[in-house]
Amino acid sequence: MPSRAVVDVLEILQDATDPDDVVFRARYVMPAIARDAGELSYEDVAEDFVTLCEAHALPVIRGDGFSPARIIVSLSDRATEFGVPDAEATQLFEAFTVDGDTCIWDQF
Repeated sequence: MPSRAVVDVLEILQDATDPDDVVFRARYVMPAIARDAGELSYEDVAEDFVTLCEAHALPVIRGDGFSPARIIVSLSDRATEFGVPDAEATQLFEAFTVDGDTCIWDQF
């Protein structure tokens, strides 16, 4: 990681609410972003999102036989259940459009 933070893979999910717009969600745990005890801010880990998208999520998704158009990368200070609110967790998200082997930041 560019930030040198420790990160663990939580899961990669396929979110197909619209069959023509499949989104993959790559979820990671990074304790260093915890709001109370963490030492890293969003600015510190901003480059990590691209690294995780290009170096991990994209190869894994393609290895499973998919050609993703969009990937959302999320960092959380603790493991959380997808779709279940956790007010205590610090969570950061970035969305990307995939172009070849490149993840291009999408502004929400």
